[in-house]
Amino acid sequence: MGKRRKGREIALLVLVGIDFTGEDPERAFDRFMQEFVLGPEIADTFGEEDPARAFERAREGFLGGEEVAEFQGQRDPVLSFRELRESVAAEPSMAEFARTLVRGVAARREEIDALITEASENWRLDRMPVVDRNVLRMAVQELIATPDVPPAVVLNEAIEIAREFGTEASPAFVNGVLDRVATRVAAGEREERGTSPRSI
Repeated sequence: MGKRRKGREIALLVLVGIDFTGEDPERAFDRFMQEFVLGPEIADTFGEEDPARAFERAREGFLGGEEVAEFQGQRDPVLSFRELRESVAAEPSMAEFARTLVRGVAARREEIDALITEASENWRLDRMPVVDRNVLRMAVQELIATPDVPPAVVLNEAIEIAREFGTEASPAFVNGVLDRVATRVAAGEREERGTSPRSI
């Protein structure tokens, strides 16, 4: 697993928090990093003997007290956050990659949401599971802003992250929507370069 995978995971978790609280992206990112990644162990902060309970208290605080039924994923959340701590300690640049993703989604939110809505069949954006919605936003930001990353890599990373943090239905849903978005983004790039099928 590359360092960008962990950066994407951090970005997703921050974006989910922003979705619930409406917090400023920069502040949300810094708070997340301090509370979950760079600061003391969560169990130490909350004085809890049970790390899982300490994690739940911290997560509820970050999400503004919201319960997120579909934000369960397939792995032990305490283990996931410990891995994030270790990964950032070993490779600090992944945190900056995550911050860049969060900033990009915030700056292009309207454009990104329009692309997702257009590509989503029979799904309103506000009715999508919160994890799926933010995995899509993050991946669409990469499709738009990082042409050096092959679309197949962006899609595969998004599918794997959706599998880890979303529901059983998340990978297939994310794959379907992103495939349509990637096609539209590629078509727009061809038109900008004057290499649409009609001009070849």
